[in-house]
Amino acid sequence: MISEVYLVNGFEGWWVDTGASWHVCYDRAMFKSYSNVEDKKVLLGDSHSTVVAGSREVELNFASGKTIILKDVLHTPEIRNNLLSGYLLNKDGFTQTIGVDLFTLTKMEFLLAKAMPLIPSDGDNYNRTDKRTAKTPATPRRRFSRGEAFAEKSEEQWQIGI
Repeated sequence: MISEVYLVNGFEGWWVDTGASWHVCYDRAMFKSYSNVEDKKVLLGDSHSTVVAGSREVELNFASGKTIILKDVLHTPEIRNNLLSGYLLNKDGFTQTIGVDLFTLTKMEFLLAKAMPLIPSDGDNYNRTDKRTAKTPATPRRRFSRGEAFAEKSEEQWQIGI
């Protein structure tokens, strides 16, 4: 399941992907810290691979003032959308609720993000240059429009890593 989460930074937003093993970002400028990577590729949901240029931390700033620091994010310049790994979010204590017309992301009973659907679940492929639609029935996808993102403890910062 992919859903776009409304953030202050990030031109096209981020998609939550429950089938992704890694957080992936295409924009080098979004990295708070960065290390170059050589000879590494990542396999995408449509069964092709793309080059990893680097990795490290990305800070996500929600419209509410809430901040999440993602650790070990892969920088892949050819990917079409930034991906949040649903698996890693769950592993780090976040709860994702996916309903018919609503996606929510919470941690410790605080609502972090809420989004509404924008396009049907057979949305775009991840790759920026390849316009084919990926057929991956094991990982259903849905893109969400800009939703609300807020939390009661805006000064708190969460870190997500593996």
